[in-house]
Amino acid sequence: MQRSTLLIGIVWLSMICAPAGPAQAPDSGAMRVAPDEVQAFVRAALENRLRANDVPDLNLAAGSHRLAVRDSMPRAHLILKEAALPEVEGYQLYLLSAAEAQAEADRHNASVLFIAVDEPSINGDSATIWLGVDTAVPSQSGLIKLCCCTGKAEFRRSASSWHFVKWSTMVCS
Repeated sequence: MQRSTLLIGIVWLSMICAPAGPAQAPDSGAMRVAPDEVQAFVRAALENRLRANDVPDLNLAAGSHRLAVRDSMPRAHLILKEAALPEVEGYQLYLLSAAEAQAEADRHNASVLFIAVDEPSINGDSATIWLGVDTAVPSQSGLIKLCCCTGKAEFRRSASSWHFVKWSTMVCS
């Protein structure tokens, strides 16, 4: 009985922790480049939350100034380009595909951290986006990924910039 309860719990956790998307490569055939408006919003959201040092699980990258940003938003079926990366003092951001993260984790037999963004939604002067730090674990390590937190951030636009309002949802595994 306990084993089946544990299995159900693991399946349930994997389902609710999906907003930031898995580290596995998405079906690239269904993906398209995010529109300029979305790229600009992702850039503003990342800049705002990195400057505030307020990205879920950013503490996992403590001491690291070079941070990867996953180049895909699997649930939104969108691809990010360099235009989505802000310049934030103290950080060097670069795009990394899920496949590249997994290959690096396997090659070095070590987890690879990256910022995951997904499901941007812009409705006039209001917008939301899922943000968090995720990780690719080595395939042959036998490890089960029980990390990370992701949050749904709400933003409002005033004049020509986006301002953080609040975290409306936080999901941790």
